[in-house]
Amino acid sequence: MRLKLSRLKKNKVFMKHLRWDVTPQDLFKPRFVHSEKDRDLIKETQGFMFYIDYVDDTASLMVMKTYNLTSKTIGEIVDVPQELLLNAVKKEGVKPIADMYPIDEELEKWLKSQLDITA
Repeated sequence: MRLKLSRLKKNKVFMKHLRWDVTPQDLFKPRFVHSEKDRDLIKETQGFMFYIDYVDDTASLMVMKTYNLTSKTIGEIVDVPQELLLNAVKKEGVKPIADMYPIDEELEKWLKSQLDITA
């Protein structure tokens, strides 16, 4: 699904559960829930996160939803400057996890401004 930030900004569920603290590395960390006391592990990544898909020198900003340790990419954000995405994936030391690149501080700052997030 192709999405615009202006549409996501109006989605109260998305905005309430958007996670800036979850990266692809966090998402793929092994979690084993065997008992009720382990249930907090489910909450570590639950919500929505941005990641960058990078193939053949083209980068796309994607949105993933995680719920109960199950994740699914729900769409591609179409109104993001390609330069910001490429800068994030080409930064020194940045490596993909399961072909997913994390967003960087510059892209996060731009996204927050587009989503009217001030905190």
